[in-house]
Amino acid sequence: RRSSPAMRPLRPLSPLRRDHLFLETLEPKYRVSLFPALSRPEVWGGLALEAEGSAAFFKGQGLRGPSFNNYDIGGYLIYYLFPQERPFVDNRPEAYPVEFFGKVYAPMQEDEAVWAEMDRKHGFQVIYFYRHDQTTWGQPFLVRRIDDPAWAPVYVDRYTIIMVKRGGANQNVIDRFELPRSIFGVSRKSR
Repeated sequence: RRSSPAMRPLRPLSPLRRDHLFLETLEPKYRVSLFPALSRPEVWGGLALEAEGSAAFFKGQGLRGPSFNNYDIGGYLIYYLFPQERPFVDNRPEAYPVEFFGKVYAPMQEDEAVWAEMDRKHGFQVIYFYRHDQTTWGQPFLVRRIDDPAWAPVYVDRYTIIMVKRGGANQNVIDRFELPRSIFGVSRKSR
C-alpha cells in the first residue's frame, strides 16, 4: 500500500527503495527508532525540500554581486551560482587561513566599523545568508542589516534571506520585491 502523494518526498536522495520511505507513516513501531530520520533523506542526505528557491530567485531576477554570505551557505552558492557569482566564504575551512575567520569574517559581523570598511572594500551588492546561523555574531548581524536603511530584504524563506543594497546594481529588484520590515521579528532565547 502506498501513501498519498502529499506524504511522498519530492526527490528522495537515498538508495533506499521508495516503499521503504513510507514505513514511518505506516508502521507505528518505526516512529520510536532511528528509522524515521534515516528514511527522510532530506534531513541527512542533501538539500531539503524547497531549498532551491533562493537560488532560483537570485538567478531569475538577475541579481549581481559581489555578495556577502555566511559560512553555512557557501557550498550552496557554489553549487547554484558559480562561476557567475562567487561566494565571499564557503564551508571549506581548509581553503581559508585561520586569520580570515578571526580577523575578517567574524569581525565584519560583530563590529559595524569593520563591516563598513569591508563593504567599501568589496562593494557588496547582495547579502545572502542562511537564516539559522548559530554563531554569536550571525543573528545580531542580520538584525542590524534588516534595520539598516542601506539594505532592503527582497527574499526570505525557511532557510535563507537575501538583501540587496539600495541604489546599487540591483535596485530594480528592490523596486519589485522589497519586503516590509514589519514581517521580521526578533525573539530572544532564554538561557
